[in-house]
Amino acid sequence: MRILLTAFSPFNGAAENTSLAVVTNLAELLPNHKTQVLELPVAFANSHKVAISTAKQFRPDIILSFGEDATRNSINVETQAYNQQQATIPDNDGFQPKGKAIIPGGIPTIATNFPIWPKAVVASLRQTPWPMELSANPGGFVCNHLAYHLYSSPFPTLFMHVPALHVGHDVATATTDDGDVVGEVNAIDADTSTPPTTSDPADAVQKMAETVWMFVDKLS
Repeated sequence: MRILLTAFSPFNGAAENTSLAVVTNLAELLPNHKTQVLELPVAFANSHKVAISTAKQFRPDIILSFGEDATRNSINVETQAYNQQQATIPDNDGFQPKGKAIIPGGIPTIATNFPIWPKAVVASLRQTPWPMELSANPGGFVCNHLAYHLYSSPFPTLFMHVPALHVGHDVATATTDDGDVVGEVNAIDADTSTPPTTSDPADAVQKMAETVWMFVDKLS
């Protein structure tokens, strides 16, 4: 299977982005698949353009796209995306949209175009190294923007949020990849799972990569 793996660059002054670390480790766990790792800019203007342009050249069977979010404890599989841009921090280009539609006149909500509905796959996983849950809350920052475009594209895509695991990460003042201050996630959609106990970010990243590998293995 040909798999395009996308993740984001660091943003908001951070030195790293956990999504990129997870994707890098994940690629090493998929030697029997043809993979390409793509680092995307945290930019409303062109993150989706870079992803779709690369997909046209690589011709993947599926796209697995990742972003980080400091409010998530588990790996959140995003089942839908919203036609709205609502950022409380600027992207890396300094752009900070407030309630603008991604595609004016487009449908308000779009479901993932993944060929297998993710609920069945997630439900079939047992004793994963890191918890994985479904989510219907992709936020309003660049992650949601990218997911909306990819879910509208001809390329079967699934977007996943992973917890932010920066060294020295101050969750009291941190912002999420969706531009929201920690704690502002709607209570209905909030991730209340308990992450595994680990003080080693590298170990946590590896556990997340192994969990996504288990998800991919179920697709074979």
